[in-house]
Amino acid sequence: MHHFVTLIRSPQNSNSILTTVGKIKPFGVSRLKVLELFAALIEMDVKQVNDKLIELDLFSLCLDLFFSYMWNNFLHEHVESIVTSALKSSSQSVKTYLLINSKLLQRIIEAERSLEQKTEAPRPGYMGHLIRISNVAVETLASTPALKEIANTIPEWNAYVTKKLNPQLVIEAKTLGGPKPTLFNSEVIDNIEEDNDDFSTFPEPTDEQFFDSMDEENNFDISSHIQSDAPYN
Repeated sequence: MHHFVTLIRSPQNSNSILTTVGKIKPFGVSRLKVLELFAALIEMDVKQVNDKLIELDLFSLCLDLFFSYMWNNFLHEHVESIVTSALKSSSQSVKTYLLINSKLLQRIIEAERSLEQKTEAPRPGYMGHLIRISNVAVETLASTPALKEIANTIPEWNAYVTKKLNPQLVIEAKTLGGPKPTLFNSEVIDNIEEDNDDFSTFPEPTDEQFFDSMDEENNFDISSHIQSDAPYN
């Protein structure tokens, strides 16, 4: 594992590339694959693996990369998976390390504060992932008193949850464009019954009426094109 951590610490390509948001440094496919591997290992929730990742300070490194490469959504996806799996793990030491040593809550607050100061700058690409991480952190803190005590030592955290996170979650919970319309609710059915122009009140045309209307529109005798039912002589 030490070699893998060393790999993601070391950029493979220092050359910047030009994108629609300006020049950015590529993270590299190999490093992404290593992050994907770590995400799978943490999801397994094995004590020996968790202890080794704490020893290697992987969680702090992942958060550093998360905020440094603000436009790499592949990286953000893997780091989100790593952090949320750590918060949901059975290891109290992993969750405590993430809050105290890696300073997860403080870094979330700093990112939100930085966003407020740069009103004219584009919204960083990691914000959606950060909201989901924050939501999982809130759920974990609520179910773990020892972690809740840690969060209480950070006054800005409660303010962030109340004034920033909760309103954002309310907005995201709403259906885009309003509630989904229901065709067969009672109100719609009542309106249909009261509408005299409802086409369902008209009888279906007979075959003879259908062919007659085609004759009038196309000006030809359709009967000449229909094979007679009389037997051949």
